[in-house]
Amino acid sequence: MLPEPWKAVADTFIGGLAYTDWAQADTAPAGYWKDPLRLDEYLEYSCYLAPLNCEIESARNSTLAEHVTNLELLALFGDQSDGVIMPFQSAFFGFYENGTNVVLPLERSELYLNDYIGLAELDRTGRLLQATSGLPHTHYCHGDDGKAFFMNSVVPLLETKKYDSW
Repeated sequence: MLPEPWKAVADTFIGGLAYTDWAQADTAPAGYWKDPLRLDEYLEYSCYLAPLNCEIESARNSTLAEHVTNLELLALFGDQSDGVIMPFQSAFFGFYENGTNVVLPLERSELYLNDYIGLAELDRTGRLLQATSGLPHTHYCHGDDGKAFFMNSVVPLLETKKYDSW
């Protein structure tokens, strides 16, 4: 499912350690790791991402959805050239369909269909923006590419609030 070199990393390090108490408590990447081949472990041991996405029933609450739906805009940027986030569609809340290497878009996910965190409501009201950036992951915050992206893509959204132009 994962392209090289990430498959080797996942198999040797993350695959065996991501859902340990140590990794969940002390390593940031483990908190964001959702292993498509270990979904049961992810749901049981994930201390950050699974509860945040309300994938665990006990973590579901209307307060989170209320706060999310109060946003004027949720702008999600990602790109196929990301190189770090796998699959890159997870930047848009997409993920692998259980047991396959087929990526389901947000709109076909349980998170969206049950609107656990308010994303469907944002989408219905035109306040959810999903846009490709053209940038590798490490370029968002560094160098001329990141600055140009921020100035040309993010700042205009904040200044004009013309979200429908995307």
